[in-house]
Amino acid sequence: MQNFNSIKVPFSLYQIIQLLGWSHKASNYQLVRQSLSRWVSVTMKYENAWWNAKTKEWMDEEFHIIDRVTTSRDEKGKKNSQFQWGSVIYESLQNGNVKELDWQAVTGLSSPIAKRLYRLLDKRFHWGKPVSFDVKALAIHKLGLSKNYTSIGTLKQKLSRGIAELEDIGFIRKVPAKDRYRKLGVGQWEVMFEKAHPVDETLPLLEDTPQEVGAVEALLIDFGVSVTQARRLVVSQPEVLIRAKIDILKYKIATEDAPTNPAGWLVRAINEDWAPPADFKSEAERAAEDKAAEDRAEARKQRMAELEAKAQEDKRAVDAAEHARRETIDGYLNGLSATDRQALIETAIAAVPDGLGFKNRQGPAGDAFRQSAIDEHVLTLLSAG
Repeated sequence: MQNFNSIKVPFSLYQIIQLLGWSHKASNYQLVRQSLSRWVSVTMKYENAWWNAKTKEWMDEEFHIIDRVTTSRDEKGKKNSQFQWGSVIYESLQNGNVKELDWQAVTGLSSPIAKRLYRLLDKRFHWGKPVSFDVKALAIHKLGLSKNYTSIGTLKQKLSRGIAELEDIGFIRKVPAKDRYRKLGVGQWEVMFEKAHPVDETLPLLEDTPQEVGAVEALLIDFGVSVTQARRLVVSQPEVLIRAKIDILKYKIATEDAPTNPAGWLVRAINEDWAPPADFKSEAERAAEDKAAEDRAEARKQRMAELEAKAQEDKRAVDAAEHARRETIDGYLNGLSATDRQALIETAIAAVPDGLGFKNRQGPAGDAFRQSAIDEHVLTLLSAG
């Protein structure tokens, strides 16, 4: 099986359960059966993104990973199962287009994000250098998080558990969050990873790995373009054209119109010089718009703060004036004898027209009417005297 000598592979459900590290309960056996059935029906589609290791070229391909799953029973009722590789994938496997994987490390991870990130980084770490990704592109288009997560803070939170698991098993170097993430612009962040242990210098690099990766190549690789293809594009196409198509892809990702295969889309867009969408805005234009929006929001916030401060200041002034007025009126009334104060109250109330009948009304409305009449009468006496 490991040498891919036969297109047919014998297996048992027990073996698969053991490999997965699952418990041997009926529901898990049923899950494996369902998974095998689904893989038979799944069609893989690649647009200029399937590498033919024999002809050394990128191809469009549509194929099945598994063509069939067969189970037979002998005379004693013993089951014998086997699956058959699809012809395209089997040819690729025979041509050595295989990336080895530390199966124990992967199956030991509990977080789905950790498993997907391990697979991605394991491939990118083969030349021994730190790698970085756009946070949104990594989380949504490479690790499969929902497009509904639009906040960078939410995406960081979702990634944190998987990253912590990879740090704990010693796969990636453990660093503080402030070193893990770097802000590139308004609403744009990158996340960086470095292998936890030094690369064995005695091991040869992969055949298609350049010793030095330039800035434009690194951008292409970050979107999933292979090292070989990235080098080919950099050599054959103008840098300004490559950067322009990368900018278009970033725009499509930002507007949630990303292609299902960003790497394949990018290669074809560069080679065929695809025109930008009608509503395309460059990264610089988007950054300028975001900055202008932030400035407007900050200006509104500052204006609201100023208005609130002015309102508070006006309220304090009104409260102070009312307090002084109250003290003046109460001081005058308290300086009168009880008889004189009662006479003043009766005179003040009698002098005010009362077309609505508030003079003798009980409750808050009547109390307020009479108090206002008394206050105005006292202030009139003070101003006249």
